Amino acid sequence: MKEYLRLLSSRAGFMAVIGANLLVPDSSVLNLMGYILVDTSFDVFGFTHTDQSRGSASYRIIQKMFQFAVLLLIYIHVGPTAVIACLIASWLLVCDVLFYFALSLPLEPFSWFKESPVNFFFITILKRPVTPVWAVLVSSGLGFALAIAIAFSSR
Repeated sequence: MKEYLRLLSSRAGFMAVIGANLLVPDSSVLNLMGYILVDTSFDVFGFTHTDQSRGSASYRIIQKMFQFAVLLLIYIHVGPTAVIACLIASWLLVCDVLFYFALSLPLEPFSWFKESPVNFFFITILKRPVTPVWAVLVSSGLGFALAIAIAFSSR
């Protein structure tokens, strides 16, 4: 119980509470912000409470179901444009950079999530073993800007 209270009083807990309150009808931008915060918070809670050697696959299944449920809620409240903005933010590593911030971890070169455009470019095309931190930050910044632009375009 102490561990859960500690997590709720952490950055991730704060992000979860704020994010859940941003999931409101008729605002694509607020729903985008809510999705980023709620998705990142869920990942922080799940990652810190999952045995990485045995429970990673089952956690990822639960995480994808949670993401689907939140995106479905956003789709019902606001429509497809907000969902597209959320998916772009997630795909371009916005939530991943925020994950490192929430856990106060140093941002390290990425070698996972090879489906993201920046990782695909560095790992698959350039044949580098990892994606440099600067490229991850640029991808995240561009992803956030693009997602915001898409969210604003829906009204």
